[in-house]
Amino acid sequence: MNDVMKNTIQLPVNPVTLRFNKDHRFIEKEYQAFIFQYNLSHIRLCHYLAILFYAPLLFVDLQVAPENAIAFWVTRLAVVCPFFLVGIVLTYLRWYHHIYNYMLGFYVILTAGGNIAMACYAPPTYHFVYFLGILGCLIFGYTFIRLPFLHATVSGWIVATMYWFGQLTFDGYGSTETLAYIIYLLCFEFLFMIICYTWEKANRNGFYLYHLLGIEQGKSKKMNAELTDVLEKRTIELEQLADALKKIKTLNGLLPICTACKKIRDDSGYWKQIEIYIREHSDADFSHSLCPECAKALYPDLFKVDN
Repeated sequence: MNDVMKNTIQLPVNPVTLRFNKDHRFIEKEYQAFIFQYNLSHIRLCHYLAILFYAPLLFVDLQVAPENAIAFWVTRLAVVCPFFLVGIVLTYLRWYHHIYNYMLGFYVILTAGGNIAMACYAPPTYHFVYFLGILGCLIFGYTFIRLPFLHATVSGWIVATMYWFGQLTFDGYGSTETLAYIIYLLCFEFLFMIICYTWEKANRNGFYLYHLLGIEQGKSKKMNAELTDVLEKRTIELEQLADALKKIKTLNGLLPICTACKKIRDDSGYWKQIEIYIREHSDADFSHSLCPECAKALYPDLFKVDN
């Protein structure tokens, strides 16, 4: 039973990009619009948190390498933080939903790149501090800011490439230390990719099920509306039929009638004139007149013919 249910509903997405496939492009547009509106306030919060976490760490920089204070000041407060302030303003623009994923990916690269640059100014023994900063930026990019898997992966591997070039140009480490940092970074990259992939696929699966539920609800509403119309029509027809039945009285069965006077005996045993009986048992009424034969028999003088 579980296997049948699994095969009944399959998520129609590209297994690599996780975007809804060509036959479901309209769902992709709906999903992107929904995600943007749902995450907009969260995106603004991420900008504030990025400034809150990034700027105060200047205190650590000054303790690590006070001789390079200007470089740290410029990197954190003159380059990175102003970009986040600009980003907060951009979130209030009408066209921001077209670029927000690219902007968030750029922020990941910017903040991680700042840590890579500052690592070059710090003594080798404190390199791990900025390595942790790079990992923190990747965690933000892959999870907290809710970047799509494709954007997060591209941003993450750009950061990894930047770090690799930074390590090659930095002569403060031996080959063993450099290799260890790079391997750890790559392992974390794959781990973060798996987390991001799983998170987005779950979100898309939930949205797709919600979409299917909406379709079924629409069909149900349409069927209920059609059924209601049919029931209303049938109710009207039944009411009309009931009104017609009330107006119709029928005579059936054997009626005992006198052979001589033509009176009819009712259920109570009384003999009634035929017109009275019919009037009581139907909606028919009588208007009295004379047929030609009776008229001649009753009034022969009026019908004399000259020989």
